[in-house]
Amino acid sequence: MREEKKLKIVYLNPFLKDDPNRTQYQRPKYLSLKSRLFIFTGRKTVIPEEIRRNVTIIRGPLDFGRTKVLYQLWCFYKVLMLHRRFRFDLVYSTSHYFSSVPAFLLKLLGFKWVADIWDHPVLPLRIWEVSRQRKVRGFLGYVVAFIGVQIMKKGLKYSNLVIAAIHPSALTEFHISPQKILKVTNGVDISITQPERLKREKVRLRLFYVGPVREARGLDVLLHSTAILKRKKKNVELILVGSTRDEDENYLNKMVERLGLEKDVNYFGILDHKDVLNLMGNSDICIFPFPKKDVLDCIYPIKIFEYMAMGKAIVTTRLKGVSRIIKDDVTGLLVEPDNPTEMADAILSIDENQALKERLEVNARKASNRYDWKTINGMINEKLAELQ
Repeated sequence: MREEKKLKIVYLNPFLKDDPNRTQYQRPKYLSLKSRLFIFTGRKTVIPEEIRRNVTIIRGPLDFGRTKVLYQLWCFYKVLMLHRRFRFDLVYSTSHYFSSVPAFLLKLLGFKWVADIWDHPVLPLRIWEVSRQRKVRGFLGYVVAFIGVQIMKKGLKYSNLVIAAIHPSALTEFHISPQKILKVTNGVDISITQPERLKREKVRLRLFYVGPVREARGLDVLLHSTAILKRKKKNVELILVGSTRDEDENYLNKMVERLGLEKDVNYFGILDHKDVLNLMGNSDICIFPFPKKDVLDCIYPIKIFEYMAMGKAIVTTRLKGVSRIIKDDVTGLLVEPDNPTEMADAILSIDENQALKERLEVNARKASNRYDWKTINGMINEKLAELQ
């Protein structure tokens, strides 16, 4: 039997994260097993070993961390030069403009283009909006992001396939033909989530959050909810894991002191993924506090899938994306965004009702099987095969 021809795929991404349960890791990992993958990236980008051994790495002359305009120009030029040698089958871009812009330009020259959208496309613009008033670099970054996002808005409809790992409403303004959209979600690696070996004796009501530790991501709601629980005589501990910035760490420290939570909040910073799972597994209730904003309302957060796979009771804000994954009073409890009182009440209802807690945990774990990365990436691979 003749072996099926492998697609030769140009994968545009100036950086990859060495976190086995992130979309940024899972997608190239799977593509590298099913296709001949060429990763176009920066000079110093660290490619995880599991991915590196199965791909061809094309490195640019720069790190590209702060020079994404040059990355776009370099990708466009380098793909054209190497196409003469390798005859690429398609160009694969990720969610951000610095990946999509060169892919769009290559599409105009006749290349097939697959756009993988797992974050809201305007997210970089929202990030730069915060700093554009303070520094020259912030303003320039905003201008570049603005132009890049506008090109994405004009260009995505010309792609051959859009993988929408985001609530479909986020792409309405891009006017993409429904026939071109593959609707998926983000997922979880079931094989590395083992809740049964992480049980503990309860000492305190331990709450857990992993993700950007920022006021704009619901940090204020987390802290005020913890303060409410403490006033209700609860022996509570809030565990925070994830990246932060100087201004948000200062906010965290000030609010902890103002609310009298010095002994009740533990911030661990960025940890190895295994350590994150250990802390998650040894917690009672996992929290997702994001506010209702356009770039957050439609996402399928990785942390939600991990919470579910670890068999945890979950309290989350009622956003469009999350509400398609978490069913209220079945696999978790949904509360209104920016409402610390409602969040505290939901946490209390779980803590004071063991039957409810166990039902949510069992249902969440069962439901997580539908979101195994193998299933999701398999759907994507079938669609890519149709483009040959």
